Amino acid sequence: MASRRASEQIILAGRVQVNGQPVRVLGTRVDPDRDAVTLDGQPVRARRKLYVALHKPAGWVCSRRDEPGRPTIYDLLPKE
Repeated sequence: MASRRASEQIILAGRVQVNGQPVRVLGTRVDPDRDAVTLDGQPVRARRKLYVALHKPAGWVCSRRDEPGRPTIYDLLPKE
């Protein structure tokens, strides 16, 4: 939905609701199995976690983007 810093601003602006109540306190805990979380009235759902074990080939970098254009490990992974 947003980066951590952007999420802080969204929460402080009162755009997030938990169980129908606006939340403006950073660090408020929710239980995704019991609490209904919405952003601007739309439900927020946790993404599926995907763990990958990868043997990084020599010459590849562990960065999302590389200014010099070297290949990154993300070129080896599925888009998700």
